[in-house]
Amino acid sequence: KIDGHSISYPEFDDKLRTNLELYKIQQKKDADEDAEHQQNESAFQSLTEDYINGKQFDAVGVKLTDDEFADMLFSPEHVNDQIRKSFTNPQTHEFEPKTVKQYIDNLEKDDPNGGQSAHDKTVLWNGFISYMKTDKLKQKYTTLVKAAVYTPKWLAEMDYNEKNTQQDISMVMIPYSTISDTNKNVKVTDAEIQTYIN
Repeated sequence: KIDGHSISYPEFDDKLRTNLELYKIQQKKDADEDAEHQQNESAFQSLTEDYINGKQFDAVGVKLTDDEFADMLFSPEHVNDQIRKSFTNPQTHEFEPKTVKQYIDNLEKDDPNGGQSAHDKTVLWNGFISYMKTDKLKQKYTTLVKAAVYTPKWLAEMDYNEKNTQQDISMVMIPYSTISDTNKNVKVTDAEIQTYIN
């Protein structure tokens, strides 16, 4: 359970299967026992983060609009860094949004040069898009939290002054052990006690 929310077996199994399929495509081999264990942990961690983050994002209204998502794919000013790296023309070193569109349009077609199948391209793309959306939501949430943490100028100045102000003091101490307690002539009256109390 995550904060009282149970992860269903089908939900976990779907995530695990997706992770294993991504692993197989990226590594060009089936997952061995260690890799399966890692993907199992990754699936659970991902579902946990998605639930906890999703709850927080909803609580404060953090969302990713269709326009923002389109900007992450096609806008030179706001494009995701991985998209920029993958779709930059090697000769001009310029990001080319049209190549992103062409790639998306050709997702359902096998690579004619013997590259990736349509299925593999779609799985990789969907995995990347899922990661990209989650990452953007985390960035927005972090920015929101950073903007909400504010230290007023007076508090910052007070803190600075407290840490950087020095005082010189002198102390005089008379140890009790130096005072003689053998003087039995000292008598405290009830009137003196009453005066002290008042």
